[in-house]
Amino acid sequence: MKHLHLIFTLVSCFAISAICNAKGEKVEIGTYTVETIDKNIWHIMDCTKDYPAGPVIKDGKMVAYNNISDMYLVNGLTKALLIDMSNKIVWGEDADKHLRKIISDRIGARELIVTVTHSHFDHTGMAYAFTSDPKVKFVVPGIDFFSPDDKIFPSDRTVYFNDGYRIDLGKGVVIKTFSLPGHTPGSTLFFLEGKNVCFTGDGIGSGHGVWLFDYESLVNYENSIYKLDAFINDPSNGIDKSKLIFYSGHTHQRGDLPSLGIQYIEDMKVLLEKMKTFSADYEEMNFRRLNRNYHYGQAWISCNEYDAVHFYDTHRFPVDKDVVGRGPTHYAKHAELIKKLDEHKTTIDSRVGEMKYYLYDPTKYGADPSKKYPMVVIFHGANNGKNGVQCASDSDCYTFLSEEYQKLLGTPAYFLFPKANEGSPDDSEPVVGTWMTMDKETGKSIYIPSLVGIINEVIAQNNVDASKLIVGGTSAGGFMTWQFLIDNYKMVKGAFLMAPAFCPTKEMLDNYEAAKLPIWIIHGRKDGICLYDKTTGPNEARFEAMPMVRLSILEHVRYGDKGLVYFSPDRTDPMGQHLALFAVGQNLIYDDGTPYDPRYPDGMTGWMRSIFL
Repeated sequence: MKHLHLIFTLVSCFAISAICNAKGEKVEIGTYTVETIDKNIWHIMDCTKDYPAGPVIKDGKMVAYNNISDMYLVNGLTKALLIDMSNKIVWGEDADKHLRKIISDRIGARELIVTVTHSHFDHTGMAYAFTSDPKVKFVVPGIDFFSPDDKIFPSDRTVYFNDGYRIDLGKGVVIKTFSLPGHTPGSTLFFLEGKNVCFTGDGIGSGHGVWLFDYESLVNYENSIYKLDAFINDPSNGIDKSKLIFYSGHTHQRGDLPSLGIQYIEDMKVLLEKMKTFSADYEEMNFRRLNRNYHYGQAWISCNEYDAVHFYDTHRFPVDKDVVGRGPTHYAKHAELIKKLDEHKTTIDSRVGEMKYYLYDPTKYGADPSKKYPMVVIFHGANNGKNGVQCASDSDCYTFLSEEYQKLLGTPAYFLFPKANEGSPDDSEPVVGTWMTMDKETGKSIYIPSLVGIINEVIAQNNVDASKLIVGGTSAGGFMTWQFLIDNYKMVKGAFLMAPAFCPTKEMLDNYEAAKLPIWIIHGRKDGICLYDKTTGPNEARFEAMPMVRLSILEHVRYGDKGLVYFSPDRTDPMGQHLALFAVGQNLIYDDGTPYDPRYPDGMTGWMRSIFL
């Protein structure tokens, strides 16, 4: 009797498997469309003719957007595997019942195993249709946020697997997993052995491109693609790459491509190589942090432009070849350029007292005295105001007084270096404090009235074009720049900040965006003094969204010769990576002509020129 029962069971399995087995045939069942890929392999989509993929139009208006998520069902002799569980359907009734019926009609008496390609909600949405069935078992990638504590899957019926896990469905139908970190840490591909078929979810790409949400995922994805390419080309895996087909997690995003094969992987490798040299073509996009679509051939990568720049830096500056530099490469001009600064004194505000400032006047060095010229005001860092004109040198922006930089500006320009009253080595000068000394009444820097007065005094006494004023500063001077702008942003045409010691408020940024004020922030990610994550980082997304703002995140602050800025060979000092001023003093262009930030090859002088002219 046992043998008769087994024969009956197997006959039932194959009889039911015959349902909808014409290749390419599609049928609608409740809230789903089911397409037969091959005998005993089905593609299940959470859409119908009335609720199709993409925009849902009613009465000429888009009422919804259905980003359908694909499921795949594979039958073996005694077991069946469902790969992914789509979105949680809320637009139709009884979605769970329809899905269970689709599965049961096709697998018959086979044991059902459910898996997912990764942890995102649009691939686990219909899990509830199966979790209450004690006969259903689950196998899921253990690294991708899944554990018994997640309570997505029943702990007594779930296996958490690692890379290379094999699922034997019977009669030679074997699924082998391939871990592909990138889109998520545990993204997994499912290869149907001997069939040149692979189910990818969003692992290699949701349609014919992949979303990578941070720098780490971009690096992981690069490694994964080359690992996958080696796997495909390994003869022991028995894959005929000329016949290999990838079935992705959102096939409606594939566009005009009928299917994905090895050409997609080849194109993706080329695209990654282009991104390593920052030569990939791209289009702008706007989805969460993702703002760039880099593309080549069939392949595209959606990521954040800052992550792409970081990725580029990683490859042009391999960590194992980095050396600590010996210092700025422009110091030979120091004494000559500092002599071009004239010292002035003035008292604007009795609370601050007499202040010194240092001015470069281009009319003394060949500029036509009958014309007016732009002016750049630069605020030094904390404790750099104790040694007179050294405050200009310590900002490293004295390099802009050179003939070379003045020519690059496209026009002669004044440069003004105010000095905070931080005292002096001989105690002959008053001590008020750094630029960060606050007025208890206004809650703003006590120096602001004096600085406004100094700027107006210089404008009145010189050939300064007041309509072309840029302010900038480093560290505490960056603090001062943000503070100065609070009430005075309308008097300036641009601002730049080097490792600023201040995090501007939303209201401040709203004002600058409304005024379309050009701003450039240059900050080292490993800054040990003004921590990036505390000062600039909190507004990173906002800066990205402001069209007039440039944010250059330096993965490592470097001298012009590309040596790392550290003051101890073991790279443990906190100050070295704080000195983004060396990059600006270098005009944000290395000695060999390559830019610090590949998006802005004209450097700081190019940006200033665009404001001045």
